[in-house]
Amino acid sequence: MTFLDAARWDGKIYIDGWTEGSGGTRDAVEPATGGVLGRF
Repeated sequence: MTFLDAARWDGKIYIDGWTEGSGGTRDAVEPATGGVLGRF
């Protein structure tokens, strides 16, 4: 797994360390292309 691997960061929030969020996820979308940058 690389540092920028999506599996490491998708759906995670930082509260005293990286953890899974409990409210579901949303896509972070790049406006010009509509491509998904990640999930939060």
